[in-house]
Amino acid sequence: MTERGLRKLKRKFIVTAMTSFFIVMMLISGFICISNFVLTRSEIRNTLSYIAENEGLLPENEGRIQKKRLDIARRIFDVDSPEDVREIVQDILGLEVNYDSPDFFYSTRYFAVSFDENGETENVILSHIASVDADVAEEFARYATEGALPFGRFDDFYYLVDNTERGGKIVVCLDCAAQIAVTKRLLLIAMILVALGMAVSYIILNLLAGKLLKPEIRSAELQKEFITNASHELKTPLAVIRANTELMEMSQGSNEWTDSNMRQLDRLTGLIQNLVMISRASERDMQGERTQLNVSAAVKETAQNFQPVAEQEEKTLLIDVPEEILFSADEGQIRTLTSLLVDNAIKYCDPKGEVSVSLLKKNRALRLTVTNSFAEGKGVDYDQFFERFYRGDRSHNTEKEGYGIGLSMAESICQDYDGRIRVSWNEGRIAFRCILNQG
Repeated sequence: MTERGLRKLKRKFIVTAMTSFFIVMMLISGFICISNFVLTRSEIRNTLSYIAENEGLLPENEGRIQKKRLDIARRIFDVDSPEDVREIVQDILGLEVNYDSPDFFYSTRYFAVSFDENGETENVILSHIASVDADVAEEFARYATEGALPFGRFDDFYYLVDNTERGGKIVVCLDCAAQIAVTKRLLLIAMILVALGMAVSYIILNLLAGKLLKPEIRSAELQKEFITNASHELKTPLAVIRANTELMEMSQGSNEWTDSNMRQLDRLTGLIQNLVMISRASERDMQGERTQLNVSAAVKETAQNFQPVAEQEEKTLLIDVPEEILFSADEGQIRTLTSLLVDNAIKYCDPKGEVSVSLLKKNRALRLTVTNSFAEGKGVDYDQFFERFYRGDRSHNTEKEGYGIGLSMAESICQDYDGRIRVSWNEGRIAFRCILNQG
């Protein structure tokens, strides 16, 4: 894997982990904030309903507090249903507002306005609030009765419009500045925690990613070292075998055995050269500099070089490349990519078949497509085509020369441009489509 590939892998690991962490943090924070919001609104509405049921008044009765405590103790020893258990737990843990508490009586800030059945003002209660006068309270109460929703909010107040037993209406407005402030503060704290968590996780992931990729880096270095050493060591015995075979041909004449040896030597030499090419292609310093390139000329000229090969094999090569397509690229890589695909297409094209090369640029992406006739392509597992050393002919006894390396190298070139290569088959033709993205 190249240095650039390792950086991409590290970046992908960090982005994936950060995205997962962010989603989890947002789900937890969202659940907490939404739950708090829903429970707070429910508590406010219950409080407004309680005040409306008492026609805008909060009964102050200390005796009821002691009575309620006795009721809780009595119900503990007389539980008949799960509903009784739920009510006891709510009373003990304080999950519901204790309307009988003196704290509730003195801390609840509200005003109430009642109207008769004709819409005339009956009563304005301001005993529990000092910041609102009678005129403002009545004006807002009339506005609330004309609204579409019986329960809502304006500024720091929540209101409830309810019907009275006498056929009129009562509007209760509760000052909820404290609850709203707590909700906003909770949301702010959640956002701060998410931001801090993301920052801390990014630092930790950077450190972890470096450690996790060390074995991969070491493996890539060992792989390149092995290929370089192996190719160097193999050259000497191959040269000796070739020299011995040539001497046998000179002294005894060539025969089927010496011819077979020479063919296998040529094949092995080609394989070693391809291994070295893969090793060098994976090194960043072997990549050429990208410049604004006339890709049309490079692709057309490279493809035309295969015209004699196609004619010799009685195959038709069609080149459909528009003029002056400019793209920031390394000319050597573009020519190599085109050569690999056209050579592969001619090699595996049906007898007297057709090979087509086309080029298209859309926005900042370049698309190179090479197709050829391939009647037996139905049902083939095309996912394996880009595996190194994969060949469709498992026996390797074929007239088609190759090492199963070309398409793998083509895929590497596409990935170097943050692109991709795809293969598909339709109606007797196989198509290789390369997408290269502008850097």
